[in-house]
Parts: sequence; C-alpha cells; structure tokens
Amino acid sequence: MGQLLHYGHQELLHEGDLVLCDLALTRSYHAEERAELVMLHVPANIMEEHLPSPEPFCGLRLGAAQGLAHPVTSLVLDLCTRLDDGLPVDFQDRVARHLLDLIATCYAIAFDSLAMGASSILSGRYAKTRLLIEQNLRDPDLSPSSIADQIKVSSRYLRMIFATGSETASAYILRRRLEECARQLSDPAWRGHSTTKIAFAWGFNSAPHFTRSFRGRYGVSPRHYRLLHQGSELQKKR
Repeated sequence: MGQLLHYGHQELLHEGDLVLCDLALTRSYHAEERAELVMLHVPANIMEEHLPSPEPFCGLRLGAAQGLAHPVTSLVLDLCTRLDDGLPVDFQDRVARHLLDLIATCYAIAFDSLAMGASSILSGRYAKTRLLIEQNLRDPDLSPSSIADQIKVSSRYLRMIFATGSETASAYILRRRLEECARQLSDPAWRGHSTTKIAFAWGFNSAPHFTRSFRGRYGVSPRHYRLLHQGSELQKKR
C-alpha cells in the first residue's frame, strides 16, 4: 500500500490497483513498506489511439475490484513472466494493442460518470487546462487571467470550465502548489533547502502569503510541518 500524488489527485494505492500517469508531469509515490510497482510505458500518441482523451483519468486510482481491473492486472503480471521466457515477435504488437484496449475499456467503464453534469467539450477543456497548470505550476506569473490568455478564452468562460470541478482555477493552483511544497518539506532529500526557497521554487513570491496559505491548509506553519515529519522519521529508525 502506498500514496500517490499526481495531476492534482492524492490516491492510496493497494495491491492490484491501476493508475494512469503522465510521466512528463510531477508525481510522487511513498510506501511505508517495500512495494513492487509494474510500469507500462506507452507513448502518448499510441495511448490516445485507445483512450482519445486520457487527461481526465490521470492520477485516478482504479481499484482492483472495479470492473475489468483485476483481469487486466492478472494479464499484465502474466505477460511480465512470459516476457522473461520470450514472447514471439509476430505476436508482440497484437498483444500490446489488446492490452491497451482492455486498459482503455477499464477506465471508460469505471469513470464514465466523469463527464456527467457537464458537456463533453467543457470536460475536455477542463482536463487540458489542468494539464496546462501542472506544466506551469512553478511559474510565479501563472494566474487565471494568464491561463485564459493561453487557451484563448475569456475569464468568464474559464470559470465555466472549472465549474465542472469543485474548485476555481486560482484555488486549484494554490492547492497544487501547497501540496508540492508539503511533499518536499516532508522529504529528507530537501532538508538542506529553506522553506522559503521551496515555496518560491513552486511559484510563490511572498513568504508571508505562503506561510498563511500553508497554515490554512495544513493547520501548522511550514517549519513546524517539516519538524513534525523529521520527528516521524526519527521514530521509524528507532
């Protein structure tokens, strides 16, 4: 069991679960115990042949008990074993396409409700706008108005796009920046970097604003949050 943070989603993964990730975007996975992950690397243009708009599904957990997830997982694990023994070249392309069709069908069935309550056009633009935000999250000039300019829509239409979700564009940007800062503050590898340096690296340009926003989301100051996680690490080593 481990925790995945990707594409604005935070998911707790269990054995047999599936999750779709965009490797071009920031992601983190943390497991308390040793875990084995099986990763299938699929070029974006090939994935889109099977799942035309994969963005809405990125970072969402597909539970092992949901729909076709279990047979897909079993097939992947079986293929891994067979690949060690050698899969006939003539069949490799056919098997790969069959597997991708199954994965796409899994997501289409499990998350068919994603677009309910919003037009397919708005849902697609919502996913692509979130992708744009993820790609530019470190840019301090990123704002709803700059996003609207980049995707060539009015500010009013941008609000309509985000109405398909549960947050405004500015709230989404702030939440994601705070999540990335929290991730690095709790990571021993970033212990040598100050909280301000981490905050500024994720697009904040005011230390007081960062501290207020962080406390509002996590209930403690960034410094206290880091100390709490350092204490947790020490307890695990004892």
